[in-house]
Amino acid sequence: MKEQITVNNQIKDRLFRFYFDDKERIVELYNALYDTKDSIDASDVNINTLNNAIYLTYKNDISFVVQSFRLVLAEHQSTVNPNMPLRDVVYYSTILEKYMFDKSIYLGKLLELPKPVFIVFYNGSRNAPERELLSFSDFYKPVPHEPRLPELDEATLELKVLVLNINKGYNEELKERCKPLRDYCIYIDTMKKHLSEKMSLEEAVDLSIDECIKDGIMGEFLREQKAEVRSMSILECDYEEELKKIKKFERDEGREEGREEGREEGKDSVLKELTEKKLAKGITDPAVISDMLEIDIDTVKRILDELCHK
Repeated sequence: MKEQITVNNQIKDRLFRFYFDDKERIVELYNALYDTKDSIDASDVNINTLNNAIYLTYKNDISFVVQSFRLVLAEHQSTVNPNMPLRDVVYYSTILEKYMFDKSIYLGKLLELPKPVFIVFYNGSRNAPERELLSFSDFYKPVPHEPRLPELDEATLELKVLVLNINKGYNEELKERCKPLRDYCIYIDTMKKHLSEKMSLEEAVDLSIDECIKDGIMGEFLREQKAEVRSMSILECDYEEELKKIKKFERDEGREEGREEGREEGKDSVLKELTEKKLAKGITDPAVISDMLEIDIDTVKRILDELCHK
């Protein structure tokens, strides 16, 4: 008889973050990115992932400091997101604020900071290069005036994000150097394969977990965290489908002419429909719904209030 697994609807974490919130796996990931095998261990890692970032309830996936000299902020994305440099500016500013809590920037002494590194691991369905650098300066509008001092053009804020495509056939050498990353990719690919076979989302997730445990993929982790992984996988896949609906609606509306308030009403009706689906599944926490739909919590509370008074 197949084991019954209960979905915990209050889980707000993402699988990538949940899996890599572990110093041993972080060491393997860091060793794969840098030539540091056998030169660092778990005691050299300090995890400082943001649990509640300040921008629309977003959270960053992994943030850690290695031996006080390098700060790594890593994200997992299943959709192409050109705004990652902007998001990382927000994350990094928040981390700096925490870092500077007991320090003074007014002393006549240069403060030392760990060098930040910004990475995105991408495994969405759209084509993407194997590696790509996104720059914060790409957001800037062109300035028509030439500066009298050439250094003025350099006196600006820059931040670059390295996007690594981890789909099958991309960055395979990196995945071979990091078993946790390779296993994570195999698990996601297994889910994609079963979802394409027209089975239900729950069936696809359950079968993927069972197959990966049998094949030793994320084995111990999946055995110990089976219920949580199932919940996260179902919620994330469900969210991705809903995000596609929102984006399709926005594209369709962009092709039509009409008043702005009409478009806003249409988008609001889509959000209400998606919120009703969450309620039907027993997900009632506004913060959870806000996280899943990536809309601000005040909008969620307004929609919930309107639905309650229908």
